[in-house]
Amino acid sequence: MTKYKIGLYIVSLELLFVSIIIKTYHHVSFCFCSSWSCINEYLMLNIPSLICVFFILIGSGVYKLYFKELDGDFASPKTIKSVENISNNHLSFLATYILPFATFDFIGFRNWLLFLFMIVVIGIIYVKTNFFYTNPTLSLFGVYVYDISFDGAENKIIAISRQKLKQGDIISRRHIDENIYFVK
Repeated sequence: MTKYKIGLYIVSLELLFVSIIIKTYHHVSFCFCSSWSCINEYLMLNIPSLICVFFILIGSGVYKLYFKELDGDFASPKTIKSVENISNNHLSFLATYILPFATFDFIGFRNWLLFLFMIVVIGIIYVKTNFFYTNPTLSLFGVYVYDISFDGAENKIIAISRQKLKQGDIISRRHIDENIYFVK
């Protein structure tokens, strides 16, 4: 499951990647230039944007694969005793990580090195602490996160769902990691 946690971390950064594309994209007019040198200049000026597009494509692929794989075997249905929507944790991730990085100065090798270092360190923390469900991009795709308890069960679970859930709903769940489940 670590590969999916890393993949979902990349998905969580898609808003950042879009921000970097907007901030670093350099337009080069191809109307007057069709030589290889102009194309090479365009590519060189837009390396950060192209890297971000690459990671957006990876994140989109991971999202599709992740939820396709999760549609497999589900445990027996259970009735929700209590439910709390904790999707607002996405906002704290967005405000803490995405917005500060979107204002980052991307001029110079040292700044890029620092940026990459911080992204990797945050990613390691994100994966090790199992906060992969705290993902603002998932909320844009219509995924909800809940803290749920069931009738006859003492432990609460964190449930990731594509549907809105309420008390009394009967759901099936698929184990993802520790107390985190995908439910439908």
